[in-house]
Amino acid sequence: MTTITQQSRSPSWLRLHSRHWLSLAVELGGDALASWRRRQSLRALEALPADTLKDIGWPSSDSKRMRIAAK
Repeated sequence: MTTITQQSRSPSWLRLHSRHWLSLAVELGGDALASWRRRQSLRALEALPADTLKDIGWPSSDSKRMRIAAK
């Protein structure tokens, strides 16, 4: 009688860890891109005149125009 067995090819330890690092790198890149876009949007809002900000409903301050984004 002959018994046929198959050895499953499990991914190697190195391959599993490289996928993990790759996913972390992609996630960090996405976070950095989102942060950059958010900062650019705030800069664009900051560049608008006070009257335009008032028209779109942006809150105003009693003192001089307050900064939207911290530098």
